[in-house]
Amino acid sequence: MCGICGYVSFSSFLRMNDVKRMIPSMNSSLSHRGPDDEGDFYAEDSEVMVGLGHRRLSIIDLSPLGHQPMSNKGKWLWTAFNGEIYNYKQIKEEAKDYPFLGDSDTEAILYLYEKDPEGFVERLDGMFSLSLWDKRERRLILARDPMGKKPLYYAVLDRTLVFASEIKALLHCPLINRELDSSSLAKYLFYGYIPAPNSIFKQIKKLKAGHILFFDKNGAKTRQYWTPKFSSCREKVSEDCLISEFRDLLIEAVKKRLVSDVPLGCFLSGGIDSSTIALIMSQLISPIKTFSIGFTIKGYDELMFARKVAKLIGSDHYDEILGADKLLEVVPKIPDVADEPLADASLIPTYLLSQITRKKVTVALGGDGGDELFAGYPTYPGDRVADYYERLPHILRDRLIPAIINLLPVRAGNYTIDYIAKKFVLGRNFPPSIRHYIWQAYLQANEVKSLLSGKFFLEEESLFSEIDSYSNECNSDDIVERAIFLDMKLYFPESILVKVDRASMAHSLEVRAPFLDKKLMEFVNSLPINLKLRGFTGKYILKRLMKGLLPDEILYRKKQGFSVPIGEWIRKELKDLTLGLLQRSNIEKSRLNYDAVERLLSDHFSLKRNNWKQIWALMVFQLWSDTYKCLKKSDTNL
Repeated sequence: MCGICGYVSFSSFLRMNDVKRMIPSMNSSLSHRGPDDEGDFYAEDSEVMVGLGHRRLSIIDLSPLGHQPMSNKGKWLWTAFNGEIYNYKQIKEEAKDYPFLGDSDTEAILYLYEKDPEGFVERLDGMFSLSLWDKRERRLILARDPMGKKPLYYAVLDRTLVFASEIKALLHCPLINRELDSSSLAKYLFYGYIPAPNSIFKQIKKLKAGHILFFDKNGAKTRQYWTPKFSSCREKVSEDCLISEFRDLLIEAVKKRLVSDVPLGCFLSGGIDSSTIALIMSQLISPIKTFSIGFTIKGYDELMFARKVAKLIGSDHYDEILGADKLLEVVPKIPDVADEPLADASLIPTYLLSQITRKKVTVALGGDGGDELFAGYPTYPGDRVADYYERLPHILRDRLIPAIINLLPVRAGNYTIDYIAKKFVLGRNFPPSIRHYIWQAYLQANEVKSLLSGKFFLEEESLFSEIDSYSNECNSDDIVERAIFLDMKLYFPESILVKVDRASMAHSLEVRAPFLDKKLMEFVNSLPINLKLRGFTGKYILKRLMKGLLPDEILYRKKQGFSVPIGEWIRKELKDLTLGLLQRSNIEKSRLNYDAVERLLSDHFSLKRNNWKQIWALMVFQLWSDTYKCLKKSDTNL
């Protein structure tokens, strides 16, 4: 795993001496992504100026032959690459006459591009963000893996493109300013993250997952090369046959992610997803190392389940029990770790788990993707229930039931019964796809409008534009499959995978996700929906597969998630920080409406409403803006 950056210009904004100072500076800001080696490459002629940078975390081929940026034999093709290509050995075997110099997976990318410059990325099986400079065609190619496991940011400025693995590196380019994108702020407040292709900064974009970009003197063009697709081709295949095929694909997905020249381990939360990966891993190599963290906070600790699975599979297990003080130490680090506002509070325990894991291994497998692929979130059966709810008489649906639910007393905690019920009725009268995200939202559309000083520059249809756009892409009419598709295009790549990447790479730890294997995902997406969500039981086929292999208390216990009690902390341990960050002077400096913020705080502290998500999203934004100092008087659009 690595960090990459680069600059390609057909204009004369910078001189080569400037570029040769800038690339090492960008590289240095990515040192946590690649502490083992660094390199750069430069080229210049009368038409174009090029600079590529690379920081290396050595995983495969630890020799100097894995050094990047790397070129082909003819020196006309150069790459700076971040990620792992799991099928690189098969690719190399087919190219018996190609002059490979080492044993790295990077060379497989060069070979594939030489063979098929337009379609090479579709042959890559792995997680990656990559850059290629083609001297012959005078063009730069950028690409991200199908699910966007590895990040890639870029900015196009006239006839110049600058790119990097993280925003902090791009800010070392003197051509980039820090003007905040007001529409991205509005979307952050709603989603808790910023959907691609935009970022929090107006000039900086994110390359979407499953997309490739071509940049030359005529500008930048992007195209999508992969997207989830559902089918009904396996409806007549027996359940036992499908489970057998699923087993083989999952074992193969884990097996190919064990290729490494450095020590490997496995995250183990005690839930079905990570437990499944750990068990399969233990059957392929032995002994394995597993890693967990526990909390002293009642109701949030899963350590007993993780230890039970570790004992079952005979792993060398490492865990630590953390108090609130240790978790709270991470809060001020969130802006530097996440790079742009990210309101997912599970970043905190993920950061600490990665820190513990890196003490023993360089690569860890995890269970990410299980909830999205197999309909594991409670929102998926909620979509079915809401479909029936909408058929109730108007007087019940819109008046009586919401009135009763709003009378429920507010309880402390993140996802209490009253909190869930109130969120549920908020989604009524919205189309199913938007309702699905209303339930997940940090601030509702009316709250976003009131916060932005009454200057709500996004109508609801614009706030929901990504939802509408992706809904139109989905090839299924099933309400749950459409929700799964949306999460695979929005929530998962823009929140979950960002959280895991940033938290792990902050400690130079590579995390691999077998559930996100492309062949496995395509297989699961071809299954009938009732093999994923059976009644109110999510992950049906995964539970069938693991029946008898994992204890029932692991398979069937209520989903807990990797959460921390932010709502309670805001009232207690985080109260001083909360009130400090959200004081009038800070809020007004951020061009937000303090009266709206004050109402959120007052209602939360008095237990009138549970506003922990709204307050936490605002706290993260204030921490971020204090760190990046992006809000200037010139930002008149706020």
